[in-house]
Amino acid sequence: ARRHTGVGRSPVNSLCARMFSWGDGSSPTSQQLVQAALDEERAAARVAMKQVVAAAVAKTEERLRAERRDELLRARQEEAELMASLRTAREEAERAEANS
Repeated sequence: ARRHTGVGRSPVNSLCARMFSWGDGSSPTSQQLVQAALDEERAAARVAMKQVVAAAVAKTEERLRAERRDELLRARQEEAELMASLRTAREEAERAEANS
């Protein structure tokens, strides 16, 4: 008995293809139809789970990128503030030296 995987087809089309794939000209039994439907349901559930996992991974990666971007912006702001403080201190030291 040949079996189709259903890859790239809708579950209904895949199930129909499997119904006609037993190949000996007889109709599939109700047990075979039920098993085929269960197989298709499991395959669809696996695809759905993979999509859920992929979406969760993408969302986590995006959140991590946003956190890194925020950290970088904070670090740049701190650097700018420190450079401004350094310039101010240098200018004050130069004025103090000029006044002495």
